[in-house]
Amino acid sequence: MNIDLAEAVAGRNPKAYAEAHGQFVSHQLDRFAALTASLHAADRPSFEQLTEAVAVANPLDVERVVTAPVVTRRLRTTAWKNPVRFADDVATFLLTERASRGEAHVDSEKWTALGDTLVHPDGSLTTPISVPGLRAVDIASPQALAMNAETSLCEEQSRPSPAEDTVRLVGSRLKTAVARMEEISPALRNLVSTCVLSLVVSEDPALQFSSSSHGLFVGRVALAARAWESAPLTSFVDALVHESIHCMLLMLDRQSPLLIDDLKADALPPVISPWTGTPLTVPAYVHAIMVWFGLAHFWRDAHETSAFPTEESTAMLRRALRGFENCDVVARMLPEAYPILPDRTVHSLTVMQSQVRDLMSSALR
Repeated sequence: MNIDLAEAVAGRNPKAYAEAHGQFVSHQLDRFAALTASLHAADRPSFEQLTEAVAVANPLDVERVVTAPVVTRRLRTTAWKNPVRFADDVATFLLTERASRGEAHVDSEKWTALGDTLVHPDGSLTTPISVPGLRAVDIASPQALAMNAETSLCEEQSRPSPAEDTVRLVGSRLKTAVARMEEISPALRNLVSTCVLSLVVSEDPALQFSSSSHGLFVGRVALAARAWESAPLTSFVDALVHESIHCMLLMLDRQSPLLIDDLKADALPPVISPWTGTPLTVPAYVHAIMVWFGLAHFWRDAHETSAFPTEESTAMLRRALRGFENCDVVARMLPEAYPILPDRTVHSLTVMQSQVRDLMSSALR
């Protein structure tokens, strides 16, 4: 399927989201199969442990585990350095999935690979937050408690578990955010539901509000706020749409990369973002153009509904359009970047630049 990226990020091609997710699942299953095959010669007991765990697992359990961001990272990097330990971890994750449905038993408390459910030895479950429209919300697993929401990476020092009142508040606000997205753009709400595999939420006194995602943890989105009761709902919604576009682009990158050579792209001089003034690598800048284009369409749609007060949706729309004003976003990159941009990427960026001019001329009249 040849995906029109401009249409996809603007919420005009919802079929692209299932395609992106399907491509990513296929890629992960292929990587997992390759790792399993390598174990046959490297460590026969681990090979047998893993193949037995897969054989008795539900196919959806296998998909949840091999696409869980914590597993995604290891399939891309360290899995090959220590496949025996990885096999043991994956077998445990698969056992935990079965135990969450009462089909198996765990000897000690185990979190699912997505961090959304804690399985107890007596068979009971703790799911701190469950939100229709979100695949998995993680607020209390060891991963969530160690998450740095600015980098989307885990740190050595962990925070205390959140209070029950905080968990309830975050769950309620997320449900409201999903409902607002559905009201504004069912297609982009579907993007969030399809491509955000794990939403990790935390409180951080150093951050007023922050969101992030990371290329090694495809599908994982981190949100943090100093105080969830005062975090604007527009920030919730904007962050979910923003990060879900990153997730979709990363999923598509396996078969249709946005750049020909990421290493060469990273080595080029940074591009100053016309939205934030932040120096960005060329790959990050290409992502940024597409993300802000998608947000401009989302907030234009919001501007035409009553989902948010007009002044709030107008402010968010102006923020998304700001970088496109009086700026050719493609020409902003140095000529050295053009040889590593596929024609498909250049075409998509050019189309976005053209369409956003029409958006600016009509949206805020």
